[in-house]
Amino acid sequence: MADISLSHFEEFIEFLFSKLPGLPADVKSIFISYGPYIVGVAALLTLVNVGLAFIEGAAPGSLGLYNYYLSQLSSLIFGLALLSSFRPLQQNKIAGWRSLFFLNSLYLLLSITIFGIDNLILIVLAYYLLFQVKSYYS
Repeated sequence: MADISLSHFEEFIEFLFSKLPGLPADVKSIFISYGPYIVGVAALLTLVNVGLAFIEGAAPGSLGLYNYYLSQLSSLIFGLALLSSFRPLQQNKIAGWRSLFFLNSLYLLLSITIFGIDNLILIVLAYYLLFQVKSYYS
């Protein structure tokens, strides 16, 4: 049986994206400078969205009750994880980068198994950006 871990997956994805053209250094520095704040705002908006959905008693709609609550739970987990990665990203620590990589990988898995594959373009773009700026984190 093959030994598959997140680090093997990271190496594989990094290999794939290393073949693509790189971003200019000034564009990378913009992502490094403003990335933590974008992540922080995204975390807060996600948590507010989950809170409002529970307060308002939003109807599950076409997702079905099980998928609705599963999507709300995953949104809550994603929001909290994004919020916890703010400080390491601000300090250019690899832990913050790995947190975003893990969340993107989890989002890929959830998108395929629950929500559909319509988010794959955003996931691929996120992987591309993550590996473009990885060298800035230690």
